[in-house]
Parts: sequence; C-alpha cells; structure tokens
Amino acid sequence: MLRSFQKLDRNFPKFSVSKLFQIKRHHSAEDLDPDGCGLDPFDISFNSPNFPMSSTEMLSKDETQRLTSEVEHILQSKPTYPSVKGWKFTEKELTRLLSNRTHSEDLALFKTAASATEREFGNETYFRGIAEFSNKCEKDCKYCGIRRSQPIVQRFDMSDKEVVDAARWVSEYGYGCLLLQSGERKVKKENERVSRLIRAIKKETTSETYPKGIGIILSVGEQKPEVYKEWFDLGAHRYLLRIETTNRDLYHKIHPRFNHSFDTRVQCLKSLRDIGYQVGSGVMIGIPGQSILDLARDLLWYREMDLDMIGMGPYIHSQHTPMCEEFEKDYWQAQNNVTNRDDWDWHDSDFSQYRDMEKWKRYRLALRMIALTRLMCFDCNIAATTALQAIDPFGRERALEIAANVVMPIVTPKKYRKNYVLYDGKPCVEEDKEECRGCLQARVTSIGKRAVFNQWNDPPHFLRKQIHKK
Repeated sequence: MLRSFQKLDRNFPKFSVSKLFQIKRHHSAEDLDPDGCGLDPFDISFNSPNFPMSSTEMLSKDETQRLTSEVEHILQSKPTYPSVKGWKFTEKELTRLLSNRTHSEDLALFKTAASATEREFGNETYFRGIAEFSNKCEKDCKYCGIRRSQPIVQRFDMSDKEVVDAARWVSEYGYGCLLLQSGERKVKKENERVSRLIRAIKKETTSETYPKGIGIILSVGEQKPEVYKEWFDLGAHRYLLRIETTNRDLYHKIHPRFNHSFDTRVQCLKSLRDIGYQVGSGVMIGIPGQSILDLARDLLWYREMDLDMIGMGPYIHSQHTPMCEEFEKDYWQAQNNVTNRDDWDWHDSDFSQYRDMEKWKRYRLALRMIALTRLMCFDCNIAATTALQAIDPFGRERALEIAANVVMPIVTPKKYRKNYVLYDGKPCVEEDKEECRGCLQARVTSIGKRAVFNQWNDPPHFLRKQIHKK
C-alpha cells in the first residue's frame, strides 16, 4: 500500500488544528451540520461516513458492489502504467467515472491515481510562491471577486520593490519559483512593468543555488504573441492561463462577449506553447449549468492542448457577482419549481443548505477531476488549489494524497491579501508569508509527503517533449 495513501483507508489523523496548522476554521460545525446530526466537519475522511457524498440516496450492498465493479472494470482495462501520453479514456468512460455515487467507487479511482502519482513523482511536493501584485482588471468575468465592475474592492498595485522583496524571500526560503499573478490588462505601461520586474527578479535572485535566478511563472492574462515572446526572452518560462470551461456557450454565459472570446483565449495558449513556455490551464468545476459531459470534454481538451501544468478547483461563489446573485438563483429556481421568484426569501435556510450541499458535491467532483487528470496527463504538474481548502480545511491534503504534486503558498504582503479575493472564504488571507510556509510544510509532511525546495521542478511532461524534439 502506498505510504501517502494509507491514510485514505482510515479516519484522517486528529491534529490540533490551531496549534499544528495555525489556521482558522472557515466553517462552524453548525454550518456543515444544520440538522444537528452530530457530524464533525473536521473529521471528514474518504473512508468515513461523515464525508458528504454526491448523492443522498441509500444504496444496497449489492448495488454498491455492482457500481464499484463498473469503475474497477474501466480502470483495469487500461495499461498497468500509463504511457508517456497517459491513459486514453472515451467520453463515455469519463462521464461514468465522474458520476460515481458511492465512496467505494471513488476510492477505487483515487487509489489508481495515487499509484500513478507515486510512480512518477514519488512522495515529492513542489512549492511555488504566489505574488498577487495587482487586482486591477479590465475583464468582467461574472464569477470573479476582482472583476472590473465589482463593488467594494479597494484596488492596489504592489510597488516594484515589494515584488522584488517577495522574490528575494522566495529565493531565500527555497520555493524555487515565483508566480506573478494579477488581473488582466492589455496596457503597454503594465506590460513594460512586467518586463522590468522579470529583469529585476532575475538579477536579484541569481546565486550559486539558482544560477539562472528563481523560476518565473506569469499569470497576467491574454496578451499579444510579441509581448509573450519578450517576457520569455527575459527569463519567464511558465505561463498560466485558465480556460475555466471548454463549453463555448457556457464560456460566453459567464464571460461578457464585449471583451472575452473563447477562440482568442485558446489561441493565446497555443502561442505560448509555440514560443516555448511551459503552459498551464484549468477549469472551474460545478459552474451552475455545467454538465458532467462538459467536464469529461474538459479532460479530453487537456490532452488535446498538450498542457504541462493543470490547476483547477470547485466553483465557489463571490458576493455581489452576477454568478452569485443571478445564476445560482436561476438554477435553484429551476431545480425547485419556484414560480414567483420575487416573493422568495433568498436568505431562507433551504437555499443556504442547498448552497452547502452543492459546495460539497463540487468538492467531491473536483477530486475526481484531479484523479482523472493524473491518469490522462500522468507526468504533468497538478496543483492542489486553495479553493479546495476553502471547502474542506484539509482539502489540499486530499488532493495531494490523490494526484496533485504542487502547492502554491501566497507571498503577497498581508496588507493586500484581503483585496485579492476571487471567491468567498479564500484561505490564508489573514496570514503572512512566514505563517503560510510553516502551515503548508506541516500539511505536506503530515501525509507522508516531502516538500522539495531550491529547485525549479519543471514538469516531466515538458522535459520529455524537449528530449523528443532533439
């Protein structure tokens, strides 16, 4: 049995959350147990009946065994170990595996993914620091907490000195790579600033440990190919650009057409790959109106795009956004036959409880997506995202035990963090970078993983492609 995965076969260890992890409980017991059934939300493991399932129906032992056998049959029909290109699944197989109804089905999938992860990465977990250097954005994504028209957001730009200081800290504390993330702006002045920051970071972090300076990852949105090329030539070598969904209709439902284009975003990803970047993308899971088939096609798109890095997580609403205020209510209205919407009390406990249950369904679905991504793209770097922790205090550990191999602690100065909140309940907003490092390192080691420091840790998928080109 895998060392890191053994814990999935028993209750999660009883840690003293306040002392060991120094994190706040983002949910009270009453939040997750509104009916007073005695569930402890901080004792939710994969092998525990307390873990919220995607279905509330009670299944017989025979039915559970039949469903589990279906999953095992699909997985056992594949090669013993994924090829360099990963396992191939049909759309039908993916839809079935994403639709698991029981714990034992999920456990079969999770164990298979964990085995593939251990064979490729051992027990290693890579760290990347994130500097959220600006929350100014020209986009108006309908789900985002820093969208252009979002009210009650104090806009900020970190100074160049603050960004370079964060890079020095990342170098000193061994993260190896810094992700520069901001809202999207196609402005010459901002592009020049990114160029200036890349130069300064490379200069200030070049050392015996990092002969080429720390690795620089960019996530600053859609730009012209010549801008991407300039940044690449200056030393940035990875780029993250989330697609969020590969369903065109859904994409344009959640992104206003006046300044969003699905085709433009895909073309940007292709340009980045052609220039030579290590390219990352990902989707949101559980968008109102999204289907299981949509998610299956997202997984197939990952392979089609030949991605090197993948980051995804459950959709979590952000107050005062159209997605939160309108789309979720539309979905609830359709599901519950609410005829007179104006008379409905949206603070009603039923709607609140619905949101809680939907949140846990999305979380479970996200773990399945991460597991299947590992099997299909077995040598890519996969992030354990903070959105998982926003639902389950141990969400990132779950993802690491199953299939993820990257964590990204925030190094943004504490004074800015509360204004870079893309969704409600974002973890680590009140901590500083030292606390985040200690917390995440404790989380990683608690599940038998080893934090790897002072390396770039490029995705094996990208390195293999480079070898094949020669």
